[in-house]
Amino acid sequence: MRATLEELREKIGTIRPDCGTFVTNSPLDRLLPEGRFRRGSLVQWNGGSTLALLTAKAALRDSGVIVIVDAGHRFYPPAAARLGIDLARVVIARPDCVDRNCADQDWMTHQALCCPAVDAVLCWPERVNSGLCRRWQLAAEKGGSVGMLIGPAAKQRGTGWAELQFAVTGVDDGGGRRQRVEILKGRTTGRWIEINSGMKESKEGKIHDRLHLVSQLADSAAVS
Repeated sequence: MRATLEELREKIGTIRPDCGTFVTNSPLDRLLPEGRFRRGSLVQWNGGSTLALLTAKAALRDSGVIVIVDAGHRFYPPAAARLGIDLARVVIARPDCVDRNCADQDWMTHQALCCPAVDAVLCWPERVNSGLCRRWQLAAEKGGSVGMLIGPAAKQRGTGWAELQFAVTGVDDGGGRRQRVEILKGRTTGRWIEINSGMKESKEGKIHDRLHLVSQLADSAAVS
């Protein structure tokens, strides 16, 4: 049944409306099949709030805005300003959530994704079921925005209708702090790169493909 659902989702993905694309002009683009993010879609981030913000900044068009749905008060405006984000183009919505099932947060995220004046929506949901993710994905298609889902919900693989899913982890080998960014879901699943802060490429300067690397050591069927 799961394989059938995934096949149906792939077929639906081929007939989604074309809302356009954008590039970040960073190493992240090189991880993607076409080298760009697609508008009208959802992106899940396991960690990497800063990278999600920088991607949202890249999504901004001439008159669009970024909406931050921030029930947990995670967003720090001065830090966003240091990333070069114009705070005059940021709308912060802070729903009053008393538990993990926050209907106000879900509704605000949906409304922001539907709005054609919004280019990117960031939120930190505690949980995302398939039904909710599907509604948000349809809302993003309608408005043409890109939705960034950050945090615990993004730790689940294949949580729904997100087009891309990234895992971002810190790397510190004594030579400086870097971040490893890996695609967990997408047509280039398993590809990863290490970057420095601000999405600058690390000195290695290489895109790595996990499946190609391990294929020399073990049968691919044995790799989880």
